[in-house]
Amino acid sequence: MKSKLLNRDGVTFLRFRPKGYLHSIELPVMQSGSRDKSNFWTWNGDISQPTLRPSVKTLHGGGLVSHFWLNDGMCLYLSDSTDGNAGKSLPLIDIE
Repeated sequence: MKSKLLNRDGVTFLRFRPKGYLHSIELPVMQSGSRDKSNFWTWNGDISQPTLRPSVKTLHGGGLVSHFWLNDGMCLYLSDSTDGNAGKSLPLIDIE
């Protein structure tokens, strides 16, 4: 399974793990409505090949940055990524 849904206090989170990450990422998601003034990502509803909007930007130890679009289960790393993945397209890996 490439991603998993979790529900906490009425909020739906999508858990996924990009290739090369030691830990998974969990983001609050919504499938309809406006994300204006919310901290949610829009999600296409597919746990096998998820797509999120907006992009995902994470800070790692040592100040490294990963910044990517998640499209159809693939992480498309942007040029401001300093983790060595800039310009790469890497898949999500299976999670439990």
